[in-house]
Amino acid sequence: MIYIVRFPGGWFKLGHTSTDIWTRASQFWTNSHPTELCGKLGAENVSVEALFTGSFAEEQALFAIFKPQRGEFFDESQQSLQELLSLVELMLERLPTPTKPTNFPGAQEKLPCCGGTEYECFQCGARFPRGIKLKQHLDDIHRKKRASCGFCNLQVIPRNLKRHQDNCKKR
Repeated sequence: MIYIVRFPGGWFKLGHTSTDIWTRASQFWTNSHPTELCGKLGAENVSVEALFTGSFAEEQALFAIFKPQRGEFFDESQQSLQELLSLVELMLERLPTPTKPTNFPGAQEKLPCCGGTEYECFQCGARFPRGIKLKQHLDDIHRKKRASCGFCNLQVIPRNLKRHQDNCKKR
């Protein structure tokens, strides 16, 4: 589904999710966001403007038309929320908004700017804003596990194999 949510201070966010909007809202802490929203990304600060049927491809099409100021966040002083809503309502079917829960999940991973932990690689000292980024770094750089392209025999990081094969020049 495509969602449009508002935050305090005149910011709104457009996105796609396959989960419940309130589950997704509890994960906004890890999104790249404007500094004005640091400490304000919790689901308790979110108000849902609208939900629509829609796919990731439709979300990307909307981002091609409406350029966010930071990540997936729009500043209402630079982008009209009503203009965006009007276009999305022409394109997609509107869905009912579920009731906002009274309690939200406890511990959530946050970016360092919002009080979260910064993760440091114990082998090379590189720093990462999220635990998953450290894990990817360890797998990609320090564990040296590689997959072989079936077209050109190039050794690539396993999670990048499909992307490499899709673009392989010897295909």
